[in-house]
Amino acid sequence: MKNNIEYIIKEVYQPDFSFYFNCDCFSSAAGNYNYNVFCITNDRRGYSNNYYSGINEKEFKYITDDLDAVIDEVDNLINGYSTGYKNIKEIMSDYDMEYNPHSAHKLKKILDLDYVESVCLFLSLKTGKSWKKQSVCGYCQGDYVEVVYCDEYYNEKSARIIGELYLGCGKEFSITFLDETGKETDTVYGYFVADCEYITDEELKAAVCGLEGIEPEKAQLEIIESVSTIYSPSYRIA
Repeated sequence: MKNNIEYIIKEVYQPDFSFYFNCDCFSSAAGNYNYNVFCITNDRRGYSNNYYSGINEKEFKYITDDLDAVIDEVDNLINGYSTGYKNIKEIMSDYDMEYNPHSAHKLKKILDLDYVESVCLFLSLKTGKSWKKQSVCGYCQGDYVEVVYCDEYYNEKSARIIGELYLGCGKEFSITFLDETGKETDTVYGYFVADCEYITDEELKAAVCGLEGIEPEKAQLEIIESVSTIYSPSYRIA
């Protein structure tokens, strides 16, 4: 085959990043609850404190319903208002959080946190694992998301990748497979690379090849350089 090229990697015009999230890998279906990821925005849809998760929406609603109740109960208890709980231990027990003095001290501090931080704390206390947030900005003013994740399965980089692709900050590619004669045998779409994963074309190529497990020297990368619209009018005789 000419130049030993076995794969043609081509950038997709107008990518659909929703396909990246159309799977079970970011939910408890991947293995256990701690695989859940939440992409949280404040978009005034009427959810808890106007916060909303673009993925795992229903699960986020369950979490925040309980979280809001816990925040109210902790506030009532600390400020001496009428409440059905005698102490923090009873609140933690009622909302399936394992009690110990250290955890109880953390929960008392929940009133000092911003809402997304309180989500992280609540999930940490409920699961016994560490949950963190990663803030990601998009291309336009106001494009912003906070990715909440369990650091047992994700890290800052993977959370940033998720956040950038959620905001559309990346590229989609197709890979065309060639036989030994150079003839196309198949083309597969849905290879996504976030902006934070590369700087140079070589790094971009390596990132796409890594998704399929192919050798970069056997692939040709084609990146969109420009887009043009051609208008070709038709005429009728009057």
